[in-house]
Amino acid sequence: MTGVDRHINDSVHHLPASLGICIKTLEKKVLFQNEACIKKCGVKLGTMCHEGCMKHYPTISNKSQLQGVSNVECGQLHATEQDAYESVVINNGDTLVTILCPVESGHENILRHASQMGLTKGELVILRHKLDKRTNRQIARILFISIATLKTHLNHIYKKLSPELNLLVKSLNSRP
Repeated sequence: MTGVDRHINDSVHHLPASLGICIKTLEKKVLFQNEACIKKCGVKLGTMCHEGCMKHYPTISNKSQLQGVSNVECGQLHATEQDAYESVVINNGDTLVTILCPVESGHENILRHASQMGLTKGELVILRHKLDKRTNRQIARILFISIATLKTHLNHIYKKLSPELNLLVKSLNSRP
């Protein structure tokens, strides 16, 4: 273990175990991953990473400027079939440091992000029901609408959501 690796391990050791930490070169080659990052992304050490937080990094417009830091990508929501997390990517001019923060109350954060994507109040109600793993039949019955009408609303929702949120919502119980 090099001095840099030892320093990184010592620094990361004091962080909550649920936070994923990944350090990459500016070319996106993975130099370091802690256990939480490996659990989330798989072992990527020594490889070029173009997935997860890196998939959207070059196109993010939500970048803030900090002294001594080239840019920071804040609050990108990433969702898988199992969970959701937000990422912060810090470009310090030498490396990209990603911090992955699990979303504890995933539904509220997902709904917050969905509302920023232009979903109507009615679509957010339907999305909440989907996140609660209700079937289409159950949702239609609760909302007093036909399954066909519900499917129309779901198609509008899917068109507005990011690919990651689409994956999460579509992976939920989608039986009629």
